[in-house]
Amino acid sequence: MKKLIVSMITLLLLIGGTVNAQNQTRRTPEERAKMQVDAVKTALTLTDEQTTKVYTILLVTSKQTDSLRTANAGGDRTAMRGLMKPISDARDAKIKAVLTPEQAVQFEAKKGELFMNRRPAQAPVQQ
Repeated sequence: MKKLIVSMITLLLLIGGTVNAQNQTRRTPEERAKMQVDAVKTALTLTDEQTTKVYTILLVTSKQTDSLRTANAGGDRTAMRGLMKPISDARDAKIKAVLTPEQAVQFEAKKGELFMNRRPAQAPVQQ
């Protein structure tokens, strides 16, 4: 009887966790820009003036990508990547213009981890 009760509680907790994970809302452009600027500021030790400029750049970029996602909801992911690449390239160029040469080198080395999705990488499929 105890095993049945423990099994039921475990099952309910798993179901509850799954439902909660599916109900997460997408971050606003402002929240995304703030999160990204915090990561860039820490990684590149930006000054306050640089941080303000980078935040403005990231906010504009976040709003552009948000409008693309809204317009192409449920669309082809490959096509979306093609539409977002010019926006990302422009963002990177604008950010580099704000940085010192040393920071620009660091930015190039770290930009993949700074702007990638924050989801953990999936393990490769083994055959």
